[in-house]
Amino acid sequence: MAIAVIGGTALLKSNLFAHFQPKQIETKFGKVILYVDEQHNCFFLQRHHADVSLQGAYSLPHLINHRANLVALSQCKVQSIIAICSVGSLKPTLAPGTIVVPNDFVALFSPPISVFDDNQSHIVPAIHPNWRENIISVLQQQQGVKISTRGVYVQTQGPRFETATESLFLSQLGDVVGMTAATEAVLASELGIPYAMVCSVDNYANGIASQTLSTQDFQSSVIQHQKHVEEIVSYLVDYFVGSSSRNPSALVSPVTLDTRELVDVIIHAQWIITMDDQSALVLPSMKKNNHSMECYLKDHSLVIHNGIIQHILPFEIAQKSYQAKEQEYLDNHCLLPGFINAHSHAGLAFFRGMKEEQNLNKWLRETIWPMEDAYLPIYLRDATFLAVAEMIRSGITCFNDMYWIPRNTCEVATQVGIRAMVGIVAIEFQKECNSTLEYIDKGQDVWQEFQHCDILHFCYAPHAPYTVNDQTWQVIIQRSLSNGLPIHTHLHETNEECDASMNLDRQSSVCHLSESPERPLSNLKKLGLLNCHVIAAHMVEVNREELEWLATCKQFHVVHCPTSNMKLGCGFCPIERLLDAGINVALGTDSCGSNNSLDMLQEIKTAALLSKGRTKDSTSVPAYEALSMATSRAARALGLEDRIGSLTRGKAADVIAIDLKSFVETSPVYNPMSSIVYSAKREQVTDVWVQGRRLLKNRSLTTLSLEKVLKHVDRWQEFLASQSSVEKVGNHK
Repeated sequence: MAIAVIGGTALLKSNLFAHFQPKQIETKFGKVILYVDEQHNCFFLQRHHADVSLQGAYSLPHLINHRANLVALSQCKVQSIIAICSVGSLKPTLAPGTIVVPNDFVALFSPPISVFDDNQSHIVPAIHPNWRENIISVLQQQQGVKISTRGVYVQTQGPRFETATESLFLSQLGDVVGMTAATEAVLASELGIPYAMVCSVDNYANGIASQTLSTQDFQSSVIQHQKHVEEIVSYLVDYFVGSSSRNPSALVSPVTLDTRELVDVIIHAQWIITMDDQSALVLPSMKKNNHSMECYLKDHSLVIHNGIIQHILPFEIAQKSYQAKEQEYLDNHCLLPGFINAHSHAGLAFFRGMKEEQNLNKWLRETIWPMEDAYLPIYLRDATFLAVAEMIRSGITCFNDMYWIPRNTCEVATQVGIRAMVGIVAIEFQKECNSTLEYIDKGQDVWQEFQHCDILHFCYAPHAPYTVNDQTWQVIIQRSLSNGLPIHTHLHETNEECDASMNLDRQSSVCHLSESPERPLSNLKKLGLLNCHVIAAHMVEVNREELEWLATCKQFHVVHCPTSNMKLGCGFCPIERLLDAGINVALGTDSCGSNNSLDMLQEIKTAALLSKGRTKDSTSVPAYEALSMATSRAARALGLEDRIGSLTRGKAADVIAIDLKSFVETSPVYNPMSSIVYSAKREQVTDVWVQGRRLLKNRSLTTLSLEKVLKHVDRWQEFLASQSSVEKVGNHK
């Protein structure tokens, strides 16, 4: 019995048939090079290199001379063909490493082709059922082969890969996708040669199982699976022809290859909310409700390696495809991106509950600033540890901090492992340096020292228009543009700030320091601020003209701090107007002193409900939008959208787990996103990872001693309480 093995990409660099002799066959469609064993019982045809006219060069899939190839095999009296194919999976449940023996194919998307040019012949092409069954029965005897005995092969023309939407469409037609075998099957049917495919699933098709396919990924997968494919082909040739047709040096072991990739962590969860808008378009397993972007995955696993999200895929596939150093089974939980606190002052944690019921100006000038002047250097580190501990236990994996002594924030964040954007602060009445510019330079030195730390990011942080003069603003704007760092500031925090600045009311402590009688944003626009990447906290006052300005600025981002603004009586940021104008909005807690908690779940819910109440529209700021302000939108505000903000392959593994099913407060769970936004409490955040490092495990901090933090709190509380009646210190007028 003479059989032929047609090899493609899966055997492109194989030495399996290196001992076969070349044989040139001339057909009416062109000359073909075949390789044959000594007994002429087995032929090998490498479809990409068979065309003699190309002198050994590689033929792209759409340029292969299939008619010459198949006719050459027919002229050599080949009685059966085994076609080895590298394919992409169109089903999330069909993992790379699987061998598929298709029972049918789709060839609607390739040019028509036939060996019959001179007479009319209508046939019904097919994969030969008996030959296929013979191959399956042989493979089922071989230990270690993951085989799928049914499947539909869908052929595209190539040479490009499919778009994500094309893959989604093709997945409705079949199970695997390739570029060559269906044409061969049609021609083999015309020539009367039994033909069957043995397909090596080397990758997911582009967009399937949240995977974007690259040429590099494809090539590495083929190499990874090549030994496995060679062992299978060798076994089939041995069975049907005999061991004399096999190269004895090509293989050294039976088929026992474990193709599972070793990774650091796999987290299995009941639900995964990716916050990746693109995922909704390409994942058939996504669940969608009335809002098109409210999507989640059910019974999926998150694969983490070297601090990066490597994959998100169904639980069963993850188990078959990966082995992990650490696995977590969170059957009651929802995984989602870590919350990003886009506006905070971590060092103010010790002022929680001190001198309550004051308006912003009185609170700053008669309580906070005097205490900072007197005691800041000695309490700051312990206060920052307290804030970081609270943030981690609230599911915050990144915080944008504006506070004195940026080196302190850097040291605490790196010690604990939390991600931070650290502000290079500017304020005119600082006392540490001889000038504000010298103080900025000192902050830049910290940036230079820590800029290569993966979890630290930097921005300029001029405190506010009423504490930073025009000359300093101009320097910061110029440096922002030169160094590519964002500017984080308080802006339009109260109506009084805008009114006093327009009237140059120097009796008001929140009148801007400019000599120009106009609203602060108008003045800063003239100074060039709107040319920079801006993170503007509060923005409770925005008029129509300002809205039009901001709508044209792609890098102006607003941070809504609803709880702090309400507590200090500052008003409400009109987020629905900003969003409608295309202006990005993130969420922040502000400080413990004005909030009085660092609870992003509270901010998310409050933002959603406030907007609905303000607009009298229950559809205003839906759950997905509110959650995005603490994740994907917040990442964009900080300029970190390529690294964090969504659970996307290739991004940092900043992940949190929220237990929804163990709490009566969130039961039943019809939609995990709604449950998180409107029902969940921060006590339900059980686990936190930042760049793959676990900072919270079952509510316990792993990199910080909670007992030690609270011990320091007790000591400082007693001391600060005894000093809180201190009069104003320093020049705050």
